[in-house]
Amino acid sequence: MKKLTAWLLAMMLMTSFAFAEMTIPEDAIVLPMDERIEIDLDSDSEAEKVQLRMEGIEDEACLRIIIEGTDGAMNIYDTWIMYPEPCYAIDMNGDGILEILLTGDLQSDDYCTWCLNYDLENGIRAFTFADANRGTNTGEYLEEGYGRIIAISGNSITLRGSQDVLGTWMADRTFRLQGETFDFADDGMWIMQDITGDEYIWEYFCLNPIKELPVTFEDGSEGILSPGEKFVITFSDKVSVAGFVTQEGKKGTIALAENTEEGWGNMIAGAPDYEYFEYIPYAD
Repeated sequence: MKKLTAWLLAMMLMTSFAFAEMTIPEDAIVLPMDERIEIDLDSDSEAEKVQLRMEGIEDEACLRIIIEGTDGAMNIYDTWIMYPEPCYAIDMNGDGILEILLTGDLQSDDYCTWCLNYDLENGIRAFTFADANRGTNTGEYLEEGYGRIIAISGNSITLRGSQDVLGTWMADRTFRLQGETFDFADDGMWIMQDITGDEYIWEYFCLNPIKELPVTFEDGSEGILSPGEKFVITFSDKVSVAGFVTQEGKKGTIALAENTEEGWGNMIAGAPDYEYFEYIPYAD
């Protein structure tokens, strides 16, 4: 129970850090909940009427956007967002048409983001995102991006969602809008949220080796982390490598392989990951 309570506290702390780190351009229009506002979405010099509201049974209601066009037509798009976070309208690709960004928690800290466009001829349409979901990724494109909005810069957007690599960590990927698709715009690594400055992380949420752990340090030298050298994950491709930083500031990487025999977790130097640690802080 103590570890579960500590894990929940750590996840709450990481969520609070996320808001402090958000980088949103000044020209982004914040879309209020339950208020009908007028915005020229399609750059035709006439304003559409836009409203966000929750739709459905109270405990299962999800975020809906309603756009009334200048022709009087009601255009509706439903997401799976049960707990919305700030949503925006902003021209990301410079074509004069505003992108509508809807983001929030589906439930249980599973975050997703939708990017929509509207014009009088086509109504609402959703742009697609490269698959960055928690777990194995398919290489396909999905109607929603995985994670909450952390930053918007030009035609790029950074989303943060939980990922499983020697534990469950909040991790970022950056996407670039090309046409009507958000492709990856980074080096293929999920960058874990920096939580090293919080004492609770080192007490409750870090990895604590119980035997020598083979690693490669940042200078390229091979070495080990000794039992009791606590660390957190800093980046990973979720397949073959994970970066780390210890409580004392040592940095490096751990070589990973898939645990195909058990169908879950990783192998490190031929042994299951759980053999190396006091416990691994996975979320359900």
